[in-house]
Amino acid sequence: HVHEEGTPTDSDFIDWHPKPSQTCGRGYTFLDLFHSDENSAYRATNHYYPFSDRKDWEVASWLLHSGLSMAKIDNFLSL
Repeated sequence: HVHEEGTPTDSDFIDWHPKPSQTCGRGYTFLDLFHSDENSAYRATNHYYPFSDRKDWEVASWLLHSGLSMAKIDNFLSL
């Protein structure tokens, strides 16, 4: 079936199955839990939480990807 504009109708995409899937209600998603924890208020105002700002987050990200040993990272952080 085609509309006047030449586009297929929804019925062209229906694939009937004798045992279709069913849902068991709505559960909590990861984002539901993420937005409901005790730190969600901090994340609402600081997107880099638990870091104080983007600069601190960038340092942590660099350390994570630097390949440095934990001892060297500890040494760096103790400066």
